[in-house]
Amino acid sequence: KKREEQAKKKREEEKIEQVKKAVGKMVEEKKKAILAYSTQFFNPESKEAETPISSPEFFEYIFAKDRIFGRQIHVTFAEGFTAERAVGSSFLTHLL
Repeated sequence: KKREEQAKKKREEEKIEQVKKAVGKMVEEKKKAILAYSTQFFNPESKEAETPISSPEFFEYIFAKDRIFGRQIHVTFAEGFTAERAVGSSFLTHLL
C-alpha cells in the first residue's frame, strides 16, 4: 500500500509540473494575444484619448496580477479564476 501511495504521489507531482510548464507557456501566448490588438493598448504615438487599457501601466498590471496569483500557489505565474462556491478537492490535479 505504501508503494501505491508513493506512486500516486509521484504521478500527482508530475501532473503539477506539467501544469507549471503549461502556465509558463500561457504567459507567452497571452502576451502575443494582447499584442495582436496593439492599437487598443499603449502606443506612445497615439493621438487618441487615454483609456484604462491604453495606459502604459496596463500591460504591467496584467502580468503583476498573474504573478500574485502564481505566488499563492508557489509558481511564477497563474491565471486567476473565480467560483460561485468554494472548490473542494484533496489534490489540485483532481480539478484538471
